[in-house]
Amino acid sequence: MNTTITSLLQMVAERLQATRPIVALDLETTGTNPELDHIVEITITRFNPQSQQFSGIETRVNPGMPIPAEASAVHGIADDDVRACPRFSVIASRVFELLEGADLVGYNHRRFDVRLLAVEFARYGLLNPMETARTIDVGLIFMKREPRTLEAAVRFFCGIDHADAHGTTADVVATLQVLLAQFERYPDLPRTIEALDAIGRDASFIDRDGKIAWRGGRACINFGKHAGVPLDQVETGFLAWILGRDFPDDTKEIVRAALRGELPVPPAMAEAGS
Repeated sequence: MNTTITSLLQMVAERLQATRPIVALDLETTGTNPELDHIVEITITRFNPQSQQFSGIETRVNPGMPIPAEASAVHGIADDDVRACPRFSVIASRVFELLEGADLVGYNHRRFDVRLLAVEFARYGLLNPMETARTIDVGLIFMKREPRTLEAAVRFFCGIDHADAHGTTADVVATLQVLLAQFERYPDLPRTIEALDAIGRDASFIDRDGKIAWRGGRACINFGKHAGVPLDQVETGFLAWILGRDFPDDTKEIVRAALRGELPVPPAMAEAGS
């Protein structure tokens, strides 16, 4: 068990005067959809302030599916790294025990890690051990305490107060001032519109809204009952339904092409052919 984690977690528990077990957790996964993706690495450390005992698990996990290249590019874990590792079904009961009756600490885990774990447990017929857990989300605290408003950005990047905030002309001036200051502060910030446009967008998304995404090198529906199904295996009626609804134009263009038998080309193949 990682001694740095145990000592920090004990300090957190003491600062919070915790009486229930407290768990620090993090996951690496095959993607960013908690309903579809699977765990490839998990670290859980549990501290019981009553007994002063630690327990935990730290292991890579075989997700039972190919790890998409875009996910490997983020966490550095590839198929060969997990081939001999246990499936989640093997460690599920142990993970359940560690989470049961505990409060949770993580970074942006409320919207993702907790949801994905609940789905994993359901796959194996287990109840969700986190139903009564209180969650301390460090990412949410950061967003609350360091607001991402334009006024805060002007103060941080330009060192001035944003006069006439929310006046449209003043806001446009401030936005441009902040962007220029960001170029100065971050020398590695891209200098092309295409690269700046890609910042913060999930690399697996094929269309801008992620209605269609790469999964294992194949273009798949990424929402609703057909989530995870490759475009060329989705019933044509569902694709026609997309065309008749209020979906973005780029999503509809991909669907129209799919109905013609023309599927998106994975980025690696497109680069190889160029």
